[in-house]
Amino acid sequence: MNVFYEDLPETLKINGKEYPIITDFREWIRFSDMLKSDLQPQYKLEFLAEMFLEDTPDLYTEEGIEEVMDSITSFLSLEALEFPDQYSGELEEVEEFDEKPEEVEYKDATEKKAIYYEQDAPYIISAFRREYQVNLLSVPYMHWWEFRILLDGLSEESQIKKRIYWRTCDVSKMEKKERMEILKIRRSITIPEEEYVSDEDIGNAFM
Repeated sequence: MNVFYEDLPETLKINGKEYPIITDFREWIRFSDMLKSDLQPQYKLEFLAEMFLEDTPDLYTEEGIEEVMDSITSFLSLEALEFPDQYSGELEEVEEFDEKPEEVEYKDATEKKAIYYEQDAPYIISAFRREYQVNLLSVPYMHWWEFRILLDGLSEESQIKKRIYWRTCDVSKMEKKERMEILKIRRSITIPEEEYVSDEDIGNAFM
């Protein structure tokens, strides 16, 4: 897909049928929050159904929900653009402490969770306001994909991009002092694993 001459998607294709969906970025952030909440599965299904504007696909069989969640995951990650989805990778433990607190053993995960929308909201809002003159608190509408593209395009000097760097950078080749500083920052801005949504969580939320 080429966004220069193709419209951003307004539907999900499920079992060969197009289903119109809500596309505003706020609703997809809210959707992610819903997935990690302690709502009962039936209420999550009701929330999911409300993301569809007209017909609702099969949400009540294992095969049906699997097809829906595959499409949801693809839409969330901008898969059609082959987008580098650094913002939804599954977080893995990145450091462990041995018996000596000053000595740190570490291992870099293949993917690390780069962004937490609730925690990072002030930094995202301020960066959009400063760099794009867009007020995310009052903008009437912004497509989820546009939001993600603009988020990725923020300058490396923005606080949100620095936070993403601190969470995801490879510390294995750094000098010890720099590595310790990065790991200290990383621990202070990283949410425990159970508090964010992975692709597996998306699939399991309705089971």
